[in-house]
Amino acid sequence: MPKSIGDIPMSVEQQLHIINGGLLKCEDMHDGSCLADALIRFVKIWNNSYKYYIPIHLIPLLLFQRKKLKQNPGKTIKQFLLEFCGSLFFVAGYISACKYVFCVLRTLKYNNRISLSFSGLFSGVFLFGEKLNRRAEITIFLAPKFLETVWHMLQKRNLVMKIDYWEYFVFGIAMGIINYYYINNPNQIKYSYLQVFKKIWN
Repeated sequence: MPKSIGDIPMSVEQQLHIINGGLLKCEDMHDGSCLADALIRFVKIWNNSYKYYIPIHLIPLLLFQRKKLKQNPGKTIKQFLLEFCGSLFFVAGYISACKYVFCVLRTLKYNNRISLSFSGLFSGVFLFGEKLNRRAEITIFLAPKFLETVWHMLQKRNLVMKIDYWEYFVFGIAMGIINYYYINNPNQIKYSYLQVFKKIWN
């Protein structure tokens, strides 16, 4: 049975140990050295992720860059492969780095929560594997998740009140901003998104 979180059940004693601030042991998480586990994890994630990233990169290419593909196929395909490999490097790298840094800090007797926080911070370095606009997309995708987590934490501590139907309000603001830029300054919208909006709204 694989020895990693989620793959092996923890005893009640182990769970209480972690809840009370106890440190996890590397042997409870993986076999072999921490570095070897990180490298194996990198290869495994790379092999498991390519099937998801092919359509993510290929569909926009076929839908919105067919003219470019016909005019300069070699350069376009090369760019596609670089961006595709960059995405794989990012996802495999940040997950592996996050786990490895967590292991290293844990062996230095850092608190589990501190170790997880710093490992997540360090893993952000791999975002440079993506091209600039993809970095922005990933960041924009994560920002609402972060704010939602903060909001739930504040609610749990009764520091904010519950707002019914808040999603309608936020959706309305977002669509209003998109519509404004679509009409007044369409160049500020990503090209592939702009083409979709034109097909829907025109």
